[in-house]
Amino acid sequence: MSNFSDSKFFDLIIYTPSNVFLTSKVKSVLVPSVAGPFQVLVNHAPVIAAMEKGIVKIVYENDKEEKYLISSGITELHHNQLTLTVSDIKMIN
Repeated sequence: MSNFSDSKFFDLIIYTPSNVFLTSKVKSVLVPSVAGPFQVLVNHAPVIAAMEKGIVKIVYENDKEEKYLISSGITELHHNQLTLTVSDIKMIN
């Protein structure tokens, strides 16, 4: 059985200390990791990374783009589900 999806989208969940901030199907997410920013697309290899203060750019199913400023956090990607756990987040556009 293959772990690859024929879909063009993957699941994104963003957690803050107080709640689930966002859940959505997305096309891509730009993540500000401490090793440098990287872009996640569908069928990306699994990853766990520390994030630093920076911009998270999300492209949704309908091509709408949003940018968020985060202060720090952890990201995990596994089986086309990207989870961001952030200490603070706010929309900037």
